[in-house]
Amino acid sequence: MGRYVVLLRAVNVGRTNRISMAGLREALSHTRFADVTTLLQSGNIVLSAEMTESEVKNVLEDVIYDQFHLKVEVLVRRAAAIQGLVASNPFSIDSAETANMYVTFLQQEIDEDLVRSQVNTDKREDDYVVRGKEVYIHCNGPYHLTNLGNAFWERVGRCYATTRNWSTLTRIAELVVDGSD
Repeated sequence: MGRYVVLLRAVNVGRTNRISMAGLREALSHTRFADVTTLLQSGNIVLSAEMTESEVKNVLEDVIYDQFHLKVEVLVRRAAAIQGLVASNPFSIDSAETANMYVTFLQQEIDEDLVRSQVNTDKREDDYVVRGKEVYIHCNGPYHLTNLGNAFWERVGRCYATTRNWSTLTRIAELVVDGSD
């Protein structure tokens, strides 16, 4: 059985796409998923399943639509991939600086040359490293002021993106440490 991390895009932000994580856990308990855990109210789920990443994504999207009448984009990663992301942080920063660290998860890989050609350094220069379908971002100020937010990645990559701060990502990695992949 595989262990997965599921990231829901744009749920429980403001008054839109409201999903009770307790309600979602209950709905998922009636499917082919096991060991379902949620973290925070921002759409972070850890679960086990005998499915591929694609199958997990499709089932989750169906459950969310059927139970909550919402069309929500779902990004799925294997637990080991999340643990690897945390272990291979490309920035040499101390723990105090991780408050400005983020990882953006993309639906598909993105071309680094295309990204470099699109980054606007006139506004503010934040550091980023693209690794496959993830982007590490170290902001030189508040995240909400970066020009490397989800809208940028979705426009350049022509795919869905969702971002988690470093603290949340490390907590997710801790949740899957006991699970198998």
